[in-house]
Amino acid sequence: MPFFLLGYYFMQHTCEECGKQYKHAKNLDRHKRFECKREKKFHCLYCDYAGYQKIHVNVHISRRHKDMMDPNIFI
Repeated sequence: MPFFLLGYYFMQHTCEECGKQYKHAKNLDRHKRFECKREKKFHCLYCDYAGYQKIHVNVHISRRHKDMMDPNIFI
C-alpha cells in the first residue's frame, strides 16, 4: 500500500541491484528485464543520446533535431 506524507507519494518498489525506485511494480519489472545493468541499445543518429527504448530515441530526435530530421528515417 502506498504511503502519503504532506502530499508526496513515496516510491515503494526498489530495485535490489541498483537502488532505483518506482511507484508501480510493473515499472520495476520492466526496469529489471530491460534496463538494469544493461547497455542502452538505441542511439540517436545526430548526437550522443542513447536510450533503452526505441520510442524514447524517436521522441528525442523529433524534439531536439527537428531541423535536421529526414521524415523518412526513424530508427
